[in-house]
Amino acid sequence: MEVEISGRACVIDYLALHRAILVVAKANKDVGDWKAYVSPVPGQNHDEEWREALAEGDPLPQDLAEFMFPNFAKRFAWRR
Repeated sequence: MEVEISGRACVIDYLALHRAILVVAKANKDVGDWKAYVSPVPGQNHDEEWREALAEGDPLPQDLAEFMFPNFAKRFAWRR
């Protein structure tokens, strides 16, 4: 999905590893880079909880993130 975060155009995708664990990928369209984060969430509404996971999550290693979000790996450069 495309959203604006802090005034920047971003592409977001997320997947649930469990009802209470989300992995969120965020690409900055202006710069063309991306990163992915994992975080526990309440597990009530992932369509809202991805923002919390993005803000509070721990970064995933690049190889794991690319495995989980291959479409991001093809479209964007990894943010170090």
